[in-house]
Amino acid sequence: MNKKGDILILRSEVPPIGQRKRAVFAKHIWRDENGCWAKSAYDNGFRVTVEIRQSKNIYELAKILSCLEADPHAMLVRGPLSQHGKELLKANPNTLLRRKKLSIRNEPSFKPPFQEGELYWEMLDFDNVETDGYNYVEDPDGFIKK
Repeated sequence: MNKKGDILILRSEVPPIGQRKRAVFAKHIWRDENGCWAKSAYDNGFRVTVEIRQSKNIYELAKILSCLEADPHAMLVRGPLSQHGKELLKANPNTLLRRKKLSIRNEPSFKPPFQEGELYWEMLDFDNVETDGYNYVEDPDGFIKK
């Protein structure tokens, strides 16, 4: 299950009716009234369901992303489940996992369901963002630093 091409789709917990709102995993970036960049933070969605998908190349990854494009309650993680996380998911594919990869000091019995992955990557998705003429396709690193 922990092949290099595994992609984990995490979806925030659906709270019972009448309780708190469902956590959103999408950040929004805009220009405020002063023309400065502003952004919203992720909600604290710490209980998630996990779906494992395979991605052997950028095209397969793009298909997965296309399916999730309109779902603000989902995010992708390229990183493995811990052995404990795999066991929990195998026992119940719909189980809610806590979105943690480290132990918790004041909860010694907690076993993290996720672990650090071998590969690191980050992806930014821009939709109709004003760039002041900056070409973020040609120089994405420069655009991020700007």
